[in-house]
Amino acid sequence: MPFRLEPAAIEQRVQNLEQGVKDHQAQTAAQFNSLSQQIANLSTKLDERAKIPWPALGVMLSFLTVIGGLVWYPVKTDLDRHGRVMEKMQDELITSKEVEYRLGTSGQRRDDWQRSAEDRMRRNEARIDDVTKMIVPRGEHEEKWRSNDRQFTDTQRQLDEIKKAYSDLYSPRDALTNLQRRLEDVERRLALAQQQADAARAQRP
Repeated sequence: MPFRLEPAAIEQRVQNLEQGVKDHQAQTAAQFNSLSQQIANLSTKLDERAKIPWPALGVMLSFLTVIGGLVWYPVKTDLDRHGRVMEKMQDELITSKEVEYRLGTSGQRRDDWQRSAEDRMRRNEARIDDVTKMIVPRGEHEEKWRSNDRQFTDTQRQLDEIKKAYSDLYSPRDALTNLQRRLEDVERRLALAQQQADAARAQRP
């Protein structure tokens, strides 16, 4: 997983790298200046003696070449390493535009989710209201059941009265025939009322 650095930490590391490069450059320049001064002093002495000591000069040049290589190699190595580190940091650095884009994207997603949740809540509340309106209160059911009971009682009373009236006014056969017809009618009414009562009780919660 690539590491992430804060902008302030990245800036501090870059400054440290630049300072390290400057220090190496200053040390290298000081060493080259010292060597140049030694060469100048040597040249002055050689001029004073009016002769060129080629062997000594060759040894000095070889020595300077070795010293220069030894001094320059660590500097070059550090510069290459710092360059690779800075390139890696540059590749993995999150720019301010990218941060703004990600923040904007996450904010848009949050707003979309909030709007979707609010829509679902409104739909659920509307469904609850519809179901509530469709539910018949228990008091209405009880009133309907009491009405059915009163209707059964009244029907039974009428049936008893009819039986008594026909038994007094007609001959036994006529009374029985008439009574049979009325009984069938009453039984149909009772059956219908019973069906309505059963349906009402089936709806009881």
